Amino acid sequence: WGMYSGDVNSDENIDLIDMSLIEDDVSNFLYGFLPTDINGDGNVDLIDMYYPELNTSSFIYSMHP
Repeated sequence: WGMYSGDVNSDENIDLIDMSLIEDDVSNFLYGFLPTDINGDGNVDLIDMYYPELNTSSFIYSMHP
């Protein structure tokens, strides 16, 4: 099993909206354990953009029966 990271707004879809939220927090130099802190290091920075960017280009979303 595995988990995809990057669904910042919890809409079950990793897309450009999530990337925009991370970008906003990066440009505001936010720190702490926030939903946009993808790697959990307590700092929202460019490193947090890596996995959501990969998953956005792979069109990752959630499907329910």
